[in-house]
Amino acid sequence: MTFSEHFNLSQEICYLNSSGNGLISKRSLQWRRDWEQQFFLVETDLRDQQASFLATVKETIARVFHAEGHKIYLTPNFSFAYSTLIDRLPRDYNYLAIEGEYPSILHPIITRNLSYHTVKADHQIEENIIAALHEKHTNVLVISIVQYISGLKVDPSFFKRLKQQFPDLLILADGSQYLGTENFSFTDSGIDALACSGYKWLCAGFGNGFLLINKTFQALLDQLLVSIPKPTADFWKTKSVLDTFFEPGHVDTVSQGTLRESLSLFEELGFE
Repeated sequence: MTFSEHFNLSQEICYLNSSGNGLISKRSLQWRRDWEQQFFLVETDLRDQQASFLATVKETIARVFHAEGHKIYLTPNFSFAYSTLIDRLPRDYNYLAIEGEYPSILHPIITRNLSYHTVKADHQIEENIIAALHEKHTNVLVISIVQYISGLKVDPSFFKRLKQQFPDLLILADGSQYLGTENFSFTDSGIDALACSGYKWLCAGFGNGFLLINKTFQALLDQLLVSIPKPTADFWKTKSVLDTFFEPGHVDTVSQGTLRESLSLFEELGFE
């Protein structure tokens, strides 16, 4: 395989900014053109099939990242998913974050006046996290698997070991700088919730992302929302209360379909 088979590459430049904005494959670009053209034709019924189409996006995400059986939400980006998630948690929770962390992770904690402390991001980041958890009671660890400035990567297997040592700790991870670089199993990760934007290494453009929540964390969130009545409108009757926060309105089929196409290509080529 050559990259030029799948991406429109220039002979004039060497593109080195996938960590900021990944290129979209030829296949995904063609799919977008075809979908846009067909979706708005008077004769088509694609507009009535949005729910079933978006279900195929979730199926692809579950298959590629081994998240079958867990909750999957389609979101416009990481930031919306993460901010909405921490708003569902008790306000007296204590958070642990990394110094110099991605603003969309740290700033929502600051603006909500939540209690937090930080650890240094260096070659001993895993040891720093463990030491901080021993020193101060912490409810939630929020962390990018790959730090956006330094490129420092936390070994994904670390989270499972951490969960064994601190079983009550909630681990909320940003996969935007990580997913798409190698194989990843959400089920085996030890991470409670993982959110990701698709515009970086997933090469899916802007306006798409997703949130994965494991079964145990979902049960906790459902319990925290137990006093809120379920939707009664006919077209919302299948939604849980939790669903109404993360998918409150329409979901863009073009953006999420681009994510599906990109993941399908990666799945065919393999992450190895």
